[in-house]
Amino acid sequence: FLLSTLFHRWRRHDEELAHTRGREQHLSDELEATTARHLEERMAAVERISGALAHELNNLLAVSLPLSHGLVADLEGEHQQDAQDILDSSERARRLGQRLRLLTRSQASGVETHALNALLATERPRLQRAIGDEHPLEAALASAPCPVRIDAGDLLLLLEHLLTNA
Repeated sequence: FLLSTLFHRWRRHDEELAHTRGREQHLSDELEATTARHLEERMAAVERISGALAHELNNLLAVSLPLSHGLVADLEGEHQQDAQDILDSSERARRLGQRLRLLTRSQASGVETHALNALLATERPRLQRAIGDEHPLEAALASAPCPVRIDAGDLLLLLEHLLTNA
């Protein structure tokens, strides 16, 4: 009888221990899944913020870079050096924006469908300022609508770089 009682107690203890281990494993798996989900949510927030910052920085640089290029070309002496310092700072900011975009899963955070002709017509004054009034901007726009999926700031920055370096 004593041996039978000890055997049943040992067996019950063994079952409880197995149940406890299973429960511990379940809690461990649940904790791991929750931690992974929280990490994913934090990374998604960092990606959204990085993309938004890069986009806004790009919009600011779309104005400051071409104007800085123009100032460096137009000024002389100490003022030209000041303009060069502004240009150098703008270039550093551009590189920072590129690094911010690397933090995003998709570097196309501001990608939308734009009517290319309308976008170019709206931004024509800014593009003209980039090259100066002494070089009239001529553009042959398409006769049919031309929808493109692009970040408008990226396209304008690219066009301004092409115009100022042409």
